[in-house]
Amino acid sequence: MQQAGFRAGVDVAIALDPAASEFFDKATGQYVFKKSDKSTKSSEEMVRFWTDWARQYPIVSIEDGLAEDDWKGWRLLTDELGDKIQLVGDDLFVTNTERLARGIDEVLPTPF
Repeated sequence: MQQAGFRAGVDVAIALDPAASEFFDKATGQYVFKKSDKSTKSSEEMVRFWTDWARQYPIVSIEDGLAEDDWKGWRLLTDELGDKIQLVGDDLFVTNTERLARGIDEVLPTPF
């Protein structure tokens, strides 16, 4: 990137869509990195993972950074990064008005 004359965070930014629901194990409540090192992470550890990455790299958006049913994790992620980068929960809300209302109540900081 630097060799091409671009500057991280100025000319180039990163938007991620990790689709975390795909590697969330509902039975254990853990995120399992099946395709890499096979490690597991709790919701809190995933929030620290994304927070660390957002500090290290010019990340401007994370879509589906946590599983669609990890409501407590989404609240933690929103508290930690919601005012720093864009968080997108399309799997979380899936155009479902009941899930959207729940998200407003449980995930968004008050007052909205």
